[in-house]
Amino acid sequence: MRCSLLVSSIWMALLLGINLVQAESEQSFDGYSDPLNPSEIREQVSTPATPIFKIISRLEWLEEQIELESHALSQLAPLQPAKQFDQFGYHSDYIPAVDGLPEKPLWTMDFDIGIKNRRMLGFVMVPTIDERSRNLKGYAFPKRFRITLINARHDPEEVLVDWTSEDFPDPGMRPVLFRFPSQETKNPATVSRRGLRLEVFAGHEDDGLEFFSLGRVHMIRTAELQWVRNIQVSSSFESAPFWSASYLYSPRHTLGISSLSQVDTGGDFTLELPASKLEEPLVIRLEVGDKERLGWVHLFPGKSSGGIDVPGYGFPQSIQMYRLMKGPRKKGYIRIPVEDQVSSGNPGNNMVRLYCRGYEFFGLDIELNDFPIYQGQATFALGEIDMIYRGHNHSTQSRVTIRGGDFGEDIDLSALVDGRVGGQQIIPMIDWMEQLAAGKIYESRLSILEAEYQQLSERWQRLRKQGMLGLLIFVVIAVGLFVVLLMRGRRLATLRLRQQINSDLHDDIGSKIAAISLASQDVALHASEAHIRKRGRWIESVTSTMHQGLRDVLWLTNDQTDTLAMLVQKLGETARQSVPESNLMLRISDISQLSGRSIALQTKRDILFFAKEALHNATSHADATQVKVLVTVKQNRLSLSITDNGKGFDVPTDEEVNQNVNHIGLRTLRERANRVGGVYQLSSAPGEGTSVELTVKL
Repeated sequence: MRCSLLVSSIWMALLLGINLVQAESEQSFDGYSDPLNPSEIREQVSTPATPIFKIISRLEWLEEQIELESHALSQLAPLQPAKQFDQFGYHSDYIPAVDGLPEKPLWTMDFDIGIKNRRMLGFVMVPTIDERSRNLKGYAFPKRFRITLINARHDPEEVLVDWTSEDFPDPGMRPVLFRFPSQETKNPATVSRRGLRLEVFAGHEDDGLEFFSLGRVHMIRTAELQWVRNIQVSSSFESAPFWSASYLYSPRHTLGISSLSQVDTGGDFTLELPASKLEEPLVIRLEVGDKERLGWVHLFPGKSSGGIDVPGYGFPQSIQMYRLMKGPRKKGYIRIPVEDQVSSGNPGNNMVRLYCRGYEFFGLDIELNDFPIYQGQATFALGEIDMIYRGHNHSTQSRVTIRGGDFGEDIDLSALVDGRVGGQQIIPMIDWMEQLAAGKIYESRLSILEAEYQQLSERWQRLRKQGMLGLLIFVVIAVGLFVVLLMRGRRLATLRLRQQINSDLHDDIGSKIAAISLASQDVALHASEAHIRKRGRWIESVTSTMHQGLRDVLWLTNDQTDTLAMLVQKLGETARQSVPESNLMLRISDISQLSGRSIALQTKRDILFFAKEALHNATSHADATQVKVLVTVKQNRLSLSITDNGKGFDVPTDEEVNQNVNHIGLRTLRERANRVGGVYQLSSAPGEGTSVELTVKL
């Protein structure tokens, strides 16, 4: 099926000079698609194809494009739907969800049937706004539908729009505007009684039910956006004041104010009143001078001068309009009611559009009453009053006066006809609707660009993190290797130094001590005088002690002795050297089970000298005849126990050990035990001997 369709978003993009491809006036719907569905954007984006070395340049390009698209969108009329309190729009009845595309439409809606009017150039479908959450969004827009031209007998004549082969992209809250090129080619003076039929084949599905909804619908005729009339629907979910088929042509809009976003100077008209309901209504008169025709009156709610967003601020609840005609002999005016009194309720921040049927007039009286109260003060406020006929605004050249109260003559009413609301410039309705529809192009492009930018940025961040992690691992490994090599070098240097010192001590000092010992022995044997022989034996004893001490030092500094087995063996040798064999009872662990277990030099030194000090006390001060030495290694613990049967003593307190110089040996034992992190126990009593124990966790 072929038909003529021009989606307003493409049409408006061309008006703005955007390089888009427009379909010809006669185009096939086969393959026609709207690429502007935000819900599918993420499925369309594929960033992994971008090579790593091009990610930065791609991100820079995306930033530039996002800035360009954002700037272009900012030049259009802003989408600023206000919170609706009632009159949401039309809601179909609920039916069981239908699989596939039915042969006949599930719902039909006929507009302007049998009304004599100029040809229809286009049709606007305004989505219902979902008011159930703070984040407004579109609600249940039809998915598959067709728009046909029908005659006064309700017979279809021409298909103007066909979206039955695929789902229509979700427009969100933006209006969908279709232009009919086949109708534009006809004689501009063509008048007929043809109307439009909307056939819905698939709606929104939820919990096994199918339905659809529309907020408002408009016809495009001549240079105006007009309400539909004479609506006939196949079914409707009627639930006043929220849902009704009649709300499709409600005077109240749902998309806010027909204005541009550029902030201009000037405020709205605001007047404080003595009461919310006046005895005589407030009357605003607009005089146009020469006789004109009146098609529409647009009332724009004002905004609070305090900067607080109050929906429908100061908007009157009672509105009655009279067109003014010249009286007899052209003196004064005759007031003719335009329509019945309008009680519109609070429109929120949406404009109110009143139809005036194209009557002739010289001016307009608008009677207003029932005003809202804020903090005890009745207030009247309006942003703008437009009197429109076929795209021409009579208000900008009219004379505005007010009566109905003693307000003086200094009231400035120019804000009512200055073409601005809340500092924003008002634009014609058809331009406003076209710009709102065209904004979908930029929103969708931005969504695609931002989605790709987000994915590419996340990919780049992952690569950076992986690179940083790899670099960190490399640095850690390099530093670790450097430290290991440095420590190994230092250890080798230390080992070489220890070996050199051992060699020097053994060769130099050891040989000299041996020489002194031999000389002292010779003196002790051959001296003629007794005191000289005694001195020689003393020197021999001292050199023997020095020689043993040197051997201990050489043993400690020898890296070959840094094992647990060598320490246990050394403890046994020390016990045998310190205690006569007849007085010694020695038990040590089997060192064959301890091979390969190393021990730190400082630990080795403290344990050895702990044992030497304890053995010295037992042999020199205790007068013991028996010394029992136990060295055991069990479950990663080394235990050293030295017990004697000597005279014993009263064990001093820690404070006494610290203060009494006579207890320096006990203090040394405690300090060495603390340094190796061992458990030190001392038990003794006069006449009962002494026991010293040290347990070290290896």
